[in-house]
Amino acid sequence: MAITALTLSSVDEQIKLLGTAPQIMPRLQMLLSDANTNPDDILDLIQMDTALAARVIKASNSAYFSPGFRVCTIDEAVTYLGYDEVYRILSILAFGRMMKAPLRHFGLPANQLWRRALCTALAMESIGKTVDCDHRVAYTVGLLHAVGMVFVDAQLVANKIPVVPDATEDAVRLLGLSHADVGAYVMRMWNFPEDIVEPVRCQFQPLDCLTKGRLACILGLGKSITSWVTRPTGIPAEPAMPDPLVLSVLNLSHEDYTEALEETDGKFTLLEIATSDY
Repeated sequence: MAITALTLSSVDEQIKLLGTAPQIMPRLQMLLSDANTNPDDILDLIQMDTALAARVIKASNSAYFSPGFRVCTIDEAVTYLGYDEVYRILSILAFGRMMKAPLRHFGLPANQLWRRALCTALAMESIGKTVDCDHRVAYTVGLLHAVGMVFVDAQLVANKIPVVPDATEDAVRLLGLSHADVGAYVMRMWNFPEDIVEPVRCQFQPLDCLTKGRLACILGLGKSITSWVTRPTGIPAEPAMPDPLVLSVLNLSHEDYTEALEETDGKFTLLEIATSDY
C-alpha cells in the first residue's frame, strides 16, 4: 500500500471523496436559522442531491420518524415531520456512515464514534433549549465535535504510523494538530459558520474560547453526559458532576444538568435503535 504524504492536502482529498451531502448541511442550517427564508428554498436544497432526498423519504417512513402514514415526497416530509426532524434525518444520513468505521489510533471499535456523536448532539440540543441557545446549532456542534477523528485516523493509518496504546484523544496528533483542530479545518472546508466551528476547535479548553465560549461549554457538558449514557453495558456508575464554573457560565443548576442527562438517555436509546441501518 502506497504511503500518502502526511499533509492537510491529503485531508482535502478525503473531503472530496465524501460527495455533496455534508456540504448541504451548513446551507440548510443557515436557511432554517433565517425567519425570512422561503420554504421552497429549503425543499430545493434538499432535492439537489436526489439520492439523499430518496433516503430522507425512506427514513421518514421508519418507525421512529413516521407521522403515521406513508410519506412520499420531501414536501410531505417537511410538512408532517417538521424542519427539526428533517434536519435530524439529513444530518444522520450525511455523516452517519463516515463516522461508523473503527478508529485504530483512538481505540474506538466500529460504531462507537457515531454513538458518541449522536448522544452528544442530543445532549447539547437539550441543554441548548434550557439556556436559550439555537438548538439546531447546538445539535450540529455535538454531532460533528469529533469528526476530525475520522480524518486524523485515516491519515495515520495510511502512513503506517504506529498506534500509541492508551493515548488520550487529545494526544493523538496529525502534523501536531489534535482532532479538534482538524475537525475545525474540515468543517470550514464544508462552509460551516464560525459559531459552529469554533466550539469544536476549542473543545479541550472551553473556558478559553473567547468568541463562542457558551457553546464550547455546552459541548463540554454534552461530552460529559455522553460518557455516562454510552458507558459499557453492565458497568454501574454515578454520573460525573460537571465543572461548577462551566455551570456558572451557562447559569445552569445541577438539577438542570441532571434533567438534560435523563432526557438524553431516553432519546438516545430510541434514536440509536431507529438509525442503526441508516
